[in-house]
Amino acid sequence: MKRAGTAVEVKVGLLVLAGIALLFYMSLRVSRLERIEGEVYYALFSSVSGLVEGAPVEVAGVTVGRVEKISLEDTKAKVTMVIGGVALYEDAEAILRTRGALGDKFIQVNPGTPTERRLSPGEVIKHTKSAPDLDQLFASLQRTAEGLAGMGEALKEVVGDREIRQALKELVLNFRDSSREFKTLLTENRQRIDRAVANFEDFSRDLRPLLSKASRTLDTLEGSLTSLQKVGKDLQQGKGTLGKLLTDDQLYRDLRGAIEDLRKLAQRVNKGEGTLGKLLTDEQLYRDLQEAIAEFRRIAERINQGEGTLGKLVTDDSLYRQAERTLKKVEKAAEGMEEQTPITVIGTAAGLVF
Repeated sequence: MKRAGTAVEVKVGLLVLAGIALLFYMSLRVSRLERIEGEVYYALFSSVSGLVEGAPVEVAGVTVGRVEKISLEDTKAKVTMVIGGVALYEDAEAILRTRGALGDKFIQVNPGTPTERRLSPGEVIKHTKSAPDLDQLFASLQRTAEGLAGMGEALKEVVGDREIRQALKELVLNFRDSSREFKTLLTENRQRIDRAVANFEDFSRDLRPLLSKASRTLDTLEGSLTSLQKVGKDLQQGKGTLGKLLTDDQLYRDLRGAIEDLRKLAQRVNKGEGTLGKLLTDEQLYRDLQEAIAEFRRIAERINQGEGTLGKLVTDDSLYRQAERTLKKVEKAAEGMEEQTPITVIGTAAGLVF
């Protein structure tokens, strides 16, 4: 009996010591928060349920300030914070957090990007997020549970019907039979399936070079299109002969004048004017030219037949040989003339000739 009383006293003593330690810790924390000095900033939340004045403000898990005041502004909760040692920027964000599942609320601040404008003391942090309300969360979970319970009841009623159970049983049996038939079909057609897979692999290998060739063709077409675009741009800018034809008005007028001159020349030729016109339109000149051609043909035939002096020159081989011998004699005489006197040269030449 005495031991039981001692155990109770020990438990009570431990509980009192734990309470004293908790009070000491809270007093130290509150005093530390009260000692934090800094600048005042504001944030507007849609809800700050559970947040109290004096709650810590943290950056990256480090306490840098405290909640100084909570008030209502229009339909929003306005939180006044004292933050020290941290620079805040225009894209800074204040988020209402909960420490643990049922712990205290605190505010987490993301300072923002240093490249943005720095917030001055007394400005409002525009970007805020409120923590989900536990009551709303529990209500949502309750509605979900009620929905699941309703589905269970409905499923129970469906399964409880004898006809539905029989239909489900038949469905399961049919599925089992279909699975067996499908397995048998696969077993019997295994070779065909393997051949089909092999054929598809061969087709894929054959298709790969075709795709590569098609890719190269597309690259070539792309290059051609680029060249055509460059040519079109050059034409628009009047570069090159064709570009000048398209853009140079003076060249166009000159070309048009040349075409007009050609047209006039063609009209004169058609009218028989000028030499070319007479050649094309004068019948007598045409007949004279035709007779001259016929006469020239007859002369050519006589020459080919060896008639007349020119014909003999062309067809008589003896005359050619005689001329060749004479040329050789003249050549020998020329060689001897270099060593003979002028009188002897004259005599030799006369002898060759006569």
